[in-house]
Amino acid sequence: MIADMKAPLADLLQRVGCGDEPALSDLQHHTRTWLTCSIRRIVKDPRHGEEVLQDVYTYVWQHASEYRNDRGTPWAWLAMLARSRALDRLRLTRRESKVVEFDDRVRPILPAGCSREPVEMWQGFVLQAGLRELSSDQRRLVRMAFFDGFSHSEIAEKTDMPLGTVKTRIRAALLRLRGVLMKKELPRES
Repeated sequence: MIADMKAPLADLLQRVGCGDEPALSDLQHHTRTWLTCSIRRIVKDPRHGEEVLQDVYTYVWQHASEYRNDRGTPWAWLAMLARSRALDRLRLTRRESKVVEFDDRVRPILPAGCSREPVEMWQGFVLQAGLRELSSDQRRLVRMAFFDGFSHSEIAEKTDMPLGTVKTRIRAALLRLRGVLMKKELPRES
């Protein structure tokens, strides 16, 4: 079915590029189910999936005139749009779920009335002490990578550092943290 739709989809995209609203409706009719399935493989939440699909069609409406048949099939173009927007949404929802500050996650002292196993308290204390031994730059990169959910590429973009530098500094921070934690002989839970 997808192969049979190549010519009609290219024609629909050309018409959409000229501002033909019924062509957009036809395009949606022919591609909605397939794009929804593609998006839902990445974005599990149906609500977010529907928003991503709407973003794809909005982009198509605004940029269909930029589609070039010699650079790929209409299906490939639509699939690329859907995948990139779905991955953007997935990253965004991951970041939103990790809003809690880094220091709050490793604070070993609990509010009055709460109890924690001694091993957990010791682990939290040692981890916090180890993090304090890192430079502020290393702490920031570790926080961005492991608690804010940014990829190394995103960190490089946000910090204006080369990607290789970001990777090297994060690895050095983790090695240093590991060394600190090994010296403290972190007790293990049994």
